[in-house]
Amino acid sequence: MLLIVAPLLVSAIGASNEQLRIAELLGSNTQALPPAKPVAHSSAIDFLKLRDWVQNDTPINRPDLDVFRRNPTAQRIANRVKPRLDKSPTIALIGELGAGKTSIYNLVLHDLNNAGMLGRSVAVVRISLWPFDTVDAAIHGILSSLTEELGQHVSTTPIAGLPDEYISTIENAGVGWAKLFRRNRPPTAILADFDQVTAALDIHFVLWIEDLERFAGSTSTTHPPEVERLAPIRSLLHSISEATSIQVVFASTLLSARFDIEKIARIVEPLPTIEPKTIWKTLSIFINGCLASREFIDPASPSARMHLRSNSINDWLDGVLDSSASALTLPIALATICNNPRKLKYALRHCIDAWDALRGEIDFDDLFSMSLLRASEPDVFALIVDYVDEIRSERVPRESSTNTEARSNFEIKLDALVGAAASPKRAAIEEILDFVFPNWSKPGKQRVAESKPQGLSVRTHRDYWKRYLSLEPLPTDEQDQSILQSITLWKSNSPSELVSHLLKASQLDTVRTFASRTLDSSELAKLLDATVHAELRRSPADWKSRYPPSVMTIWNMMLGGKNEALPSLLKELVKLTTPVNLQLTHTLLYFFLTKEDNVHELVPQTQGDEIRASFIPLLEASFTSQDPKRLVDALREAELDVLLINCWGLERVRQKNFDGQPFAGWKTFSDALLESAEVAPEVVLPQIIKFIVDKTDQFRVGDGGLFEFATYTLNSERASRLFDMNRLNNLVLERTNPAMFPKELRPEYQAILEPAQTSRKIVSGKN
Repeated sequence: MLLIVAPLLVSAIGASNEQLRIAELLGSNTQALPPAKPVAHSSAIDFLKLRDWVQNDTPINRPDLDVFRRNPTAQRIANRVKPRLDKSPTIALIGELGAGKTSIYNLVLHDLNNAGMLGRSVAVVRISLWPFDTVDAAIHGILSSLTEELGQHVSTTPIAGLPDEYISTIENAGVGWAKLFRRNRPPTAILADFDQVTAALDIHFVLWIEDLERFAGSTSTTHPPEVERLAPIRSLLHSISEATSIQVVFASTLLSARFDIEKIARIVEPLPTIEPKTIWKTLSIFINGCLASREFIDPASPSARMHLRSNSINDWLDGVLDSSASALTLPIALATICNNPRKLKYALRHCIDAWDALRGEIDFDDLFSMSLLRASEPDVFALIVDYVDEIRSERVPRESSTNTEARSNFEIKLDALVGAAASPKRAAIEEILDFVFPNWSKPGKQRVAESKPQGLSVRTHRDYWKRYLSLEPLPTDEQDQSILQSITLWKSNSPSELVSHLLKASQLDTVRTFASRTLDSSELAKLLDATVHAELRRSPADWKSRYPPSVMTIWNMMLGGKNEALPSLLKELVKLTTPVNLQLTHTLLYFFLTKEDNVHELVPQTQGDEIRASFIPLLEASFTSQDPKRLVDALREAELDVLLINCWGLERVRQKNFDGQPFAGWKTFSDALLESAEVAPEVVLPQIIKFIVDKTDQFRVGDGGLFEFATYTLNSERASRLFDMNRLNNLVLERTNPAMFPKELRPEYQAILEPAQTSRKIVSGKN
């Protein structure tokens, strides 16, 4: 093909499309810019700018955005592109995916643009081989890109067919690369036309080729058939690199043998690993920005927060501590494992999205740490997802013949994944796991809720791992901040919804976890007072359990501490509850005042005895010579042995010591009790039955073994001693039937019904 260069040069040289694209990329016109400002120190980066950087995948395009020191590499490449040499050296830019190779490309363009060379004396042609799945397509793409860029400077009609001619040359050559050179127009001659045009234009072309490792298969494929298949494209790249006016820059993840980059490139620019200190300066800005952007209440202990905020971190950043000589810390582990800009951006994006959705509803430090691990080591994260229940367990497993060291299955799988031998990567992963899941290797090592109540390892009062995975907005009843706010208001004696939270079964565990770490003894006593008052407005049926869960939660929080205000308060609460709700009174008397083995004594025994002794006078005053319905209401939904236990006393009941009468004024109270039973036998008669019916456990031999059963008998002597039997028998015979009572009580009811029937027959016979 005859190529006449002179007419091409006569053509008007127009503005390059590359210039227009660069102008858009750089956010400016293509005029030479003033010298770039010094690169900002990472600590000076505003959180809002960092957030904007995180939220998109656009590589940086100005040196002042260069946090990870990619600009020095870009300047070196730009300086090797600017000079006009007889043969410019081929450059290989090597770095893992996401390390910043595209950012370096943008910074090179910025430097050339600042020097007034871009689109004038230097034209950059960028092409990615990722979209091409055949050798022919890749060759056509490379040559077409060069031709298109030439077209921005001169008319390329005479050379428009070059790429197709080159392909045809290869196709017609048959098998074997050597046959190409027996043609009249070998590929090298065709490429020489390009070189002649570019040289005549006095423009230095830079062919920036990306994603070689992603072209048509695995990077590790070096088998002879694959090497032969790629021979044409290797030859093309080598031929282009020999051109005088075309300089090649390869941007790849490795010096792949598939393309002979290590043979073609004279200069290799490996992207250096980003120093952990540099990474951490960015991470610390992110942490501070997230935590300062909106107020929330953090229930974690101060010691838990020291992992990411201690003074030793500042010493490390200032060079006082040498990370290589000191013990591995969480900041060093996080900054070491996530030292890739793309992975870092993904991690921070996920973290900030999760925090925006769950601000104050999940432990930020755990969220932050797991987001970095998730982005950096996705296989480890997948392993955590599979074994999360195991690594959150706080129970110590038993040793077995197959696992004598009681190692977790997760740890065994982790060894297989990252290797059991010590390594910086393994150490960093373990440091992060120790912080987020402290029981991952040694179950039972730590109760996480005590230090980080909202940690990802916690699943007692809430399942925070599920929150982390779902990222869904939480219903009001599941939000922690409303509870924490109520606790804070309670401490300041301000109006609070804390008691309302305690009355909701779904929030009890969460209230206990947070309040037990925050409220002191006097505040707990005040909370008990308000809660008992609230429970008096409810029925025991609302509790869905034997005892009021709200009061039991406060009792649980009080265990293990001293409360000087409690004795006088309990005395007042017993006085308050006895006339209204005897089951609530029983809860106070039993849990707060009864001494049990292995249970902390909340009230000294002497004071406890005084309060218990005050109950009987209150019982008499509240229900004797009163409306019988009052006692009925006080016993409604109560346990069947409430009166038995609190009239005789728990010790006498346990000893079955029922001699005499429960207390001095029993006769008057028993009449009031019978009177109330006549009004509502289904409520009061079960309480009476417990006083006079004895249970005997027996065994019998039957098919299949030994069976236990119970028999119930009326203790006639005790019944006559404690109650007016004529009145009781009339009540049983005339106002009751078995269907009135729960199934489990009917055997005891039968124990008084049959003697009552017998007694009436005897009386009838005498008459």
